[in-house]
Amino acid sequence: MSKIPYNLEKLEIVKDAIYRFLTETKKHAITEQMFKACFLSKGKRKGFLKDKLPQHHAANGLLLALKAESNVYKFNLGSAIFLEGEPREMFLTLSKDLEQISKFVALLDYDRAALESLKAW
Repeated sequence: MSKIPYNLEKLEIVKDAIYRFLTETKKHAITEQMFKACFLSKGKRKGFLKDKLPQHHAANGLLLALKAESNVYKFNLGSAIFLEGEPREMFLTLSKDLEQISKFVALLDYDRAALESLKAW
């Protein structure tokens, strides 16, 4: 796939706005470390969502909720089914809240951004 035109600064602004939206409600125990664990920090996909679950156990629910809203085709239903404890609670509550800002969450997935730039999504 060709290089997609995206602005890393714009992506950081969107991520910051989503983080503030999720933490202002005080319903979720999301830390900045958990939020950063869901995103790539190196490579050509820097700033976008990770494909694999992070090592930070509590961030698994957060990443799955973000993936489910940003690109349904990359969402792993099996991972969501086998979530237990805090990550499961976080996934269920975040899924409902992220629907309100789905237009912005969609920008966090590299493949969806590429398809939208081609007017194919």
